Amino acid sequence: MTVKERLRAYGDQHPLVGQALDVQERFGEVNGSFVSSGIAISVFIAIFPLLLVAIAVVGFVGAGRASDAAGFTRAMGGITLANNPKWTMPALDFEGVPAGIDVRRVVESGVQPAINTGIAHRKAGVGQVGAGVARAPLGCFDAALVAFARTLGIDT
Repeated sequence: MTVKERLRAYGDQHPLVGQALDVQERFGEVNGSFVSSGIAISVFIAIFPLLLVAIAVVGFVGAGRASDAAGFTRAMGGITLANNPKWTMPALDFEGVPAGIDVRRVVESGVQPAINTGIAHRKAGVGQVGAGVARAPLGCFDAALVAFARTLGIDT
């Protein structure tokens, strides 16, 4: 008896396990790995611009000046692929938020991506924990660029 057959027999006796096995089988039938990877990419594309907007807001709160928040956002624009027209910022004349950090631009420019360090409460209006902007270390981008170059057959 194979492992799958033993699991199925166990699932027949235990409905919760059986349900999980049914879900797993259906996941495979509909090429779920492709679906889940598509969802993951879509979520990243949808959420990442919001994080950049949050950087600007937290920059304002943490740094105390709107000009500092605008500076964080403009600096991110120098290391990203484009601006997202779906997420505009009134404080920057409705310019789209920078989206798609380019590892090559980070390494070439030496601009460290900004990271929002505030955590909002799950209920609106309650508040947040912390506020500020940190910088991603450049070493991880250097290593990522070297690894990417190797996948292309480029010696570094």
